[in-house]
Amino acid sequence: MAAPLDGIRKTKGAYHHGDLKAALIEAAAVILETRGFDALSLRAAARRAGVSEAAPYRHFADKAALLSAVIDAARSALCDEISSAMNTYRGEGRPALRAGGLALLKFAIDQAGRYRLLASDPKLGSVAELFLDDAGSWDHAQKSLALYHGLALLVLTGALDPDDAQALLLQD
Repeated sequence: MAAPLDGIRKTKGAYHHGDLKAALIEAAAVILETRGFDALSLRAAARRAGVSEAAPYRHFADKAALLSAVIDAARSALCDEISSAMNTYRGEGRPALRAGGLALLKFAIDQAGRYRLLASDPKLGSVAELFLDDAGSWDHAQKSLALYHGLALLVLTGALDPDDAQALLLQD
């Protein structure tokens, strides 16, 4: 009789190195950060994650589906960063908005490839909801996001120095 597999069981979606879908999303994000959009493919993500080139097709139909997952993960991470930064000042208006703006700027600088990808996402506007409580109105929340997003893009394109962008956010 064959010996059991030492108590190791695969469950749907679980692999020897953990969650394959999450590993592929992270691998794709790293490729975008380090090598750019043109270098990204399902095969490249599979190689980066250390799995067979066929493995990604269990979770993603094509490159567009993988990119969509990377965008969703990046938007979620950005929202977490903004919320965490704003929570210290929640209900204080301008200080909370400023903390959220600084968090967005830091995310854009630290994760430029992911942020550039987010910049093309129509759902990015939903991030304004995070600013709503302290902005006072939906219009002001959208204006706040537009300001922070614009500063981030100016920094990423080299049109504005990161320190200057931060100084602008800290002004009253």
